[in-house]
Amino acid sequence: MRVGIANPYAYRPHVGHMVFLFRQLEKLGHHIFFMGCNGSLDNCNSKLKKKGVVRKFECLKCQVGGIQSYLKVCPERLDLPIRLDADVIKLGRALSYSSVATALQVEHVSQTDELDFQLLQDELQDATATALLNTQRWIRDNDLECVFVFNGRFDLTRAVVEACIAESTRFVSVERSWFGNGLQLLPNENCLGLRNFHDMCRHWAKLPLTYEQAAKASQLITRRLNRTSVGEWKQYNIDTISTYGSKRIKYLFLPSSQHEWLGHQDRSFEWRHPVDGLEYLFKKLGLPMSDLVVRAHPGWAMNIKHYGRNRASEFYRNWATRVGAEFLEPDCNIDTHELMKISDVILVNGSSASMEAAWLGKPLFSFVPAAFTSSGISKNLFSRADIDSLSSSAIQALRGLSGTLVDTREQCRLALRYIYCANFRLMQFVDAVTSTNPFTFNVTEPGDLSGLDSLVREGKLQENDRECGVDDAEEGEVVEAILSGNIHALQREMNVSLNAKGSPIPRRMAYRWLDILSTFKRI
Repeated sequence: MRVGIANPYAYRPHVGHMVFLFRQLEKLGHHIFFMGCNGSLDNCNSKLKKKGVVRKFECLKCQVGGIQSYLKVCPERLDLPIRLDADVIKLGRALSYSSVATALQVEHVSQTDELDFQLLQDELQDATATALLNTQRWIRDNDLECVFVFNGRFDLTRAVVEACIAESTRFVSVERSWFGNGLQLLPNENCLGLRNFHDMCRHWAKLPLTYEQAAKASQLITRRLNRTSVGEWKQYNIDTISTYGSKRIKYLFLPSSQHEWLGHQDRSFEWRHPVDGLEYLFKKLGLPMSDLVVRAHPGWAMNIKHYGRNRASEFYRNWATRVGAEFLEPDCNIDTHELMKISDVILVNGSSASMEAAWLGKPLFSFVPAAFTSSGISKNLFSRADIDSLSSSAIQALRGLSGTLVDTREQCRLALRYIYCANFRLMQFVDAVTSTNPFTFNVTEPGDLSGLDSLVREGKLQENDRECGVDDAEEGEVVEAILSGNIHALQREMNVSLNAKGSPIPRRMAYRWLDILSTFKRI
């Protein structure tokens, strides 16, 4: 088949991921076509909010560090000058939404009406529209039947996705996996799509794990807690030295930023913002806001790329003050995991801390759709109707009057099934692509390419691992070890299976200086 690979950005490790996919697609006999950017666009996600030499340097990075630094190819260009009419410019403006929301660290949808948001959309709309039309031409001229595109969420990559949709061409979004091993390959949805996650996790939530599978899932969490999860994009709580104290927390809210998800159809919910749902819940049930602790995300204290101040901290700080909740600053040195341990109920709006909370057997409530919300580990409160329909037993338990919200062992069991499904079944090439740090990875030769071929030919995502347990006895052993605090017993088996194997994909000789430079400065 005629397959396209589109990646206009030279971000690491994503270009290397595309090279890995190219080699596997070539083994399957597919004819491959490339598309990139040569720096002719006035603006893009990398140049947004930058000026002068720094802005121009972004184009140089993509020209030098793109797919051609690995392969002797000449990608077709999505940045070629092309005539734009008013309709396509309007579409380009809409496709720039997520890039602008991220660049401005938008937290509430009302902030998208502000002047700075509108002005940045003005700056991006022509470039995004140009990328859209050039990608449509590329698809038509080469009779492409499937396109692999990096990310698919922001500006130029979103344009590639929309071009595929306009041309009725199958596409697969490509992203790094959550914990670094394997690739996230989602057919016919961008990197934030939930359809594939929900379909797969809903199915496998009903089936038991083997001992090894359950231990692998648990090890991902323990590595995060031990600050040894080398493949994750960021590690948080590294310097935590103090605890919250002896006081028990009734309700712990672990918010995460909304800017990447804003406008995504799979992430829609009734609330204008997740805190509206939380307020409605507390008011409906008569729960005192003074019993709520809001732990600001540690990432909000970090400088991310060239983006400005994180607006989520200010938003939640002001909100907590208004409703009378306790607010823990993003840079406070209190361990979030320790807070979960002493909390009765965990509240989230999409946070990956959901995995840790359920792994601990804690009751979990989510106010927004997320990858985990079909797995059974969360009670989903996406609307007033969801809250109004809470059972009397759940209400009594939430009020702390009687009963329990979840069976601790069953919650931990479901958490392990979800963690394993999301990271070892849904992610592809888990054993062949293993991270050495957030930006580099090693590869080995994959033994089975049928899943990749299924994506190309049918647009169907196959499980990377289809094995399951005979019954729940083996995973039950792991559940008992977790809940009894005996997780060190699982350590030895997993150290081998989760460590990086193989060797890096080398760039062409003339470009290897890039990797040397990258060890000193991220480019």
